[in-house]
Amino acid sequence: RSTVLGAITVAGRTEKTYTLTDASTGLPLVGVQLWATTDESGLNQVDITRTTNDAGQVTFRFNLPAGTPIYIWNRYMAEEDAPDEEEV
Repeated sequence: RSTVLGAITVAGRTEKTYTLTDASTGLPLVGVQLWATTDESGLNQVDITRTTNDAGQVTFRFNLPAGTPIYIWNRYMAEEDAPDEEEV
């Protein structure tokens, strides 16, 4: 599951850091690829695919208006899993 840690805006870009943890243990998931889209179907990717660090974190950089819904996907998701919905 992804959780927002913080967000800052610099020169029109908003940076958001997410932590991916194991739902059953709460431990960070390291080396997992994550990507963000503006649609629930996952077709409009809005930042490069990033890989979680040793703390299970990635920082996305968005050039989108505040309040834009974004959907966070990861390589471990089952086909029936929904992406995590957040906002820029």
